[in-house]
Amino acid sequence: MLHSEKLNFDDLLERAESLPGGEISESTWEGYQSDFRVFTAYCNIWEREALPASVETVEAYLKALQEKGRCVDTIIHHKNAIHKFHAINNMASPADTPKIKLLIKKLRREFGTKPKRKHALTTEEVTRMVVNLPDTLISKRNKAFILVGFAGAMRRSEISNLEFEDIAPTDDGIKITIRKAKTDTTGEGQTVYIPWGTHKETCPIRALFDWLTLSGVKTGPVFRSLAPSPFGYTITKRGISGATIARIIKALAETVGIDPQNVAGHSLRRGCATEAAKSGASLIRVSRHLRHKNTDTTQGYIDDVNSFDENNPVHKLGL
Repeated sequence: MLHSEKLNFDDLLERAESLPGGEISESTWEGYQSDFRVFTAYCNIWEREALPASVETVEAYLKALQEKGRCVDTIIHHKNAIHKFHAINNMASPADTPKIKLLIKKLRREFGTKPKRKHALTTEEVTRMVVNLPDTLISKRNKAFILVGFAGAMRRSEISNLEFEDIAPTDDGIKITIRKAKTDTTGEGQTVYIPWGTHKETCPIRALFDWLTLSGVKTGPVFRSLAPSPFGYTITKRGISGATIARIIKALAETVGIDPQNVAGHSLRRGCATEAAKSGASLIRVSRHLRHKNTDTTQGYIDDVNSFDENNPVHKLGL
């Protein structure tokens, strides 16, 4: 605690300035920390200074990442991490120099490819994934987080971090507060509204309440990690991990004939956007539901929706 430490003004100032700040989210900052640890390890191996680093050190490191098979977007993320750590330490950034910018440009031109988007799960596919699951503890949990994640356009980290206290039932459905969102850089939280479903078998709220009733969860993480036991599964106090969420979605997708290599945790979020747009929801409403700051980002989530409808300009040519 603060009163038990002998800290001077310079110590406090250093701590304050080392915070990531409001311009990036907590998850982005954690990613930068992870990347910078890798960079530090590289520097230790080659006996180079990591902070401050030279332009030549950064140049060699980024090229080494490329030769290790890292994609250009990953390389840029590492470059940004190096820049951020120099910036918060009031050091000139070697990653923000003409030489490094030119290297990134060359890597983009030679090795850059359009990122392959993961399959956007449809309502019909999600239905087939969950409707015939057995009446077991683990299946109740899996069904609940898939339907809530799909309806709420939630990232897997948001599913993992969801807590009982973040759910507020209403007459019309449930209101979910997302306390740690990728785009919530100020930490104010974001709200998702999920109405009651039309069909009992696929209603996300009924599935959620079934899981809460069976599991007895009344506080803390909603979707818990389950530990194998001689009598089935035991509910732990830990939230299910993002990696486990992705693995379960892939496995259930495969059971209904979808290539698991084309599916990821983000398939729920992208699927929600695509299906809503196909059904006539406006881009603005879809964007708001996904908690995007602008509709351009939302448009990137939508898979060629209505590309051939009457608004396609080719129909106006009279061919």
